Amino acid sequence: MVDQTTRDASALQNRARLLGYAGIIPFAAIAALMLTDKASPQSLTSAMQAYAAVILTFVGAIHWGRAMDSGNLRLMTLSVGPSLVAWSAMLLPTQYGLPLIAGAFVLVLALDLRQYEEHIWFKRLRIQLTGAVSLLLVYGSAVSWENM
Repeated sequence: MVDQTTRDASALQNRARLLGYAGIIPFAAIAALMLTDKASPQSLTSAMQAYAAVILTFVGAIHWGRAMDSGNLRLMTLSVGPSLVAWSAMLLPTQYGLPLIAGAFVLVLALDLRQYEEHIWFKRLRIQLTGAVSLLLVYGSAVSWENM
């Protein structure tokens, strides 16, 4: 028999996966448009960069919330790094900003893998999401370099 706590944990994990994978849709849609719409590559790479900056900021905010719960000052300090990188990347041309954000996603993943020892499912999800997002950002950067 499955108890309520197990059902709640399962529902949370399923919702996190659904929302996480849904968050990849704008990246994938923009990348697909880059393949088909050769008329506006700069607009598309800029759109990808803006969305990536928003999502990177969100990923950093996960650590802010955890730091608030735990009182971990170091984690709270680290949690603002992604938003500062995202903002900085928005000031750069897309061929530089997109790989900067991709690198930041990988660095935040490294932090996640150390912070969430007790949540194997979350670590697995973050690896999948970061892998997909990073590949799409590198693709966007390549498109940006092609259209300089």
